[in-house]
This record gives sequence, C-alpha cells and structure tokens, in this order.
Amino acid sequence: MKIFVVSDIHGNAAALKSLWKRIAGDCDALWVLGDSTGYGPDNEKVIRLLMKWNALILPGNHDLCLAGVESKYRLSEDSRRAMDLIQLPEDLKEEIRRWPRTQEKESITLVHGAASDPIWNYILDKPTAIREFKEIRTSHCFFGHSHNPGIFRLSAGEIEWIVPQMGKSYPLKNCRALVNPGSLGQPRDGDSRSSFMIFDTVKRCVTFYRNTYSVKRTQRKMIKRGFPPFLIDRLSKGI
Repeated sequence: MKIFVVSDIHGNAAALKSLWKRIAGDCDALWVLGDSTGYGPDNEKVIRLLMKWNALILPGNHDLCLAGVESKYRLSEDSRRAMDLIQLPEDLKEEIRRWPRTQEKESITLVHGAASDPIWNYILDKPTAIREFKEIRTSHCFFGHSHNPGIFRLSAGEIEWIVPQMGKSYPLKNCRALVNPGSLGQPRDGDSRSSFMIFDTVKRCVTFYRNTYSVKRTQRKMIKRGFPPFLIDRLSKGI
C-alpha cells in the first residue's frame, strides 16, 4: 500500500490541491500530521477537502488554538495576528476536537509534535530524538511541527540525522526511526516547494518528494485579507 504523508498544510489550499492533482490516482491513503490550519488564507477549505478525501487527520497546535482547545498566546505574535483573521464554523471546530492527538498505524506512531507532547514539543536535534525514542512503543514515529523534512535513525546504538534527497527511498527495516515529511504549505528548509513523502507499507520504506504550486496565488489571498507581511513573504523563500 502506498500512503502519502503530509504535515503543516497551514491553510494553503493551493498547495494541497496541487498535490492532490498529482497523486489522486496513485494514493491508497493520506495521513496528515497536524496543523492543517493557521498562517494561511484557506483554512476551512483545507479541512473540508481533507474530509472529502477521507484523510487520517491529527491535530496540531494551530488547529487546537483555532478550535478553542489550546491558548493562542503560546504562539508567536505574527501567528496570533493570523489567528485573529481566521474564522472557522462551529462544525469544523467540533471536528478538530474529535481528531486523535496520536495514533498507531502500520506499527508506526503518528503525532504532530512529539510523543512526549503530541501538540507542542519539537524534535529538532539528537538530544530530543533520544528523548522521543524512549517515549514510543513502536519502532518508528512520523511527526511534523518543525516544517523540515528529515530522519533521525537509530541503529546499533547510534543516532544519525539524515537530510533526505528528493526521490530517494530510505528503508525502515532493521532500525528505529523518527521521520518528518516536511511542510506541505509552508516549508522552512530554504525550498519553497511543498514537501511530502510516500510510505510504502510492503517495502517498509519512505521516499521524499517536492511539489510546485502557485505561491503567488496564496500570497495574493493573504495580502487581500491583511495577513502579516512576514508570513506572506516567507512562502516564496521557504523560511
């Protein structure tokens, strides 16, 4: 089975629809690792599209802030300003509240941030990766939140940080691994293209990809609705 894994769409419907146009005929399942909303202009549209496509959706910190579950004052000033411009209908807030904060699928732990705190904690370096390996019962964990694609691989007692090459497959057999597909709607690794990965459940490997979309279309919507300039500008820079 071929599972497409994405995270941090952040209300960027142009990025999501561009990806779906590319994968629709080749997708057995779609896993979304949180933060479908926040920052971007099309938050309701993104959630309704994911629901229409029967995606497995986990909540992120931005999602739960919009749903009134978490405090927006834990976010940055620009993030809070964006939150004030976003309105979700009550049925979608209820939908977000029902999303599970963590799941185990195909013997893989799925979270937004980290198993130690699925909503707010980050996995950014080897010390935090060591912490998370102790938290998960499964051999592998897929996570998002940092917007940077990568793999922390634990083998023979050593942790390796891998910055993935696009189109290259990385086996998950004979190791433990924490895997981040990167951000679909707001990459921060210097590449403005959407980042995502494919998990092959038969071969037990992950392959990373990038996808282009109309960044300017999303930026025009954000400008029209008065989003903070930094959030608009960063989309074209991948920061």
